[in-house]
Amino acid sequence: DNVTAKSMMYATSVGLNMVVAPITFGTFMYFFAGSIFSRFFDDPEELEDARGSAVDVRRVIAGVVSGVFMLFVEMILFVIRSDTLDSAVRKKGRRRENRANAFGYTEKSMARTYVRDD
Repeated sequence: DNVTAKSMMYATSVGLNMVVAPITFGTFMYFFAGSIFSRFFDDPEELEDARGSAVDVRRVIAGVVSGVFMLFVEMILFVIRSDTLDSAVRKKGRRRENRANAFGYTEKSMARTYVRDD
């Protein structure tokens, strides 16, 4: 049903966000940190010599550290969202019209509306 589909979509989006966000931010910082490091911390003569196939370890470290940082940010946001969702569900369950009877029906779902055709 619709509630199950929404729940599965939410779980999928959170899972994908936890994977994709650190990877993209780490990749962005890898390329961004390379230009920052080369501009401020390298000599121009060394820069021309090192443009070969060597991998700059500082860029890799900056990418990995920023990816891990983004993972922590996403985990904190997940905890905040989960807590807010749980409190909303508990608050909704306390309302009289949302309480279920022994058979699982709520007063709201058992209400009948009759329309008179004249």
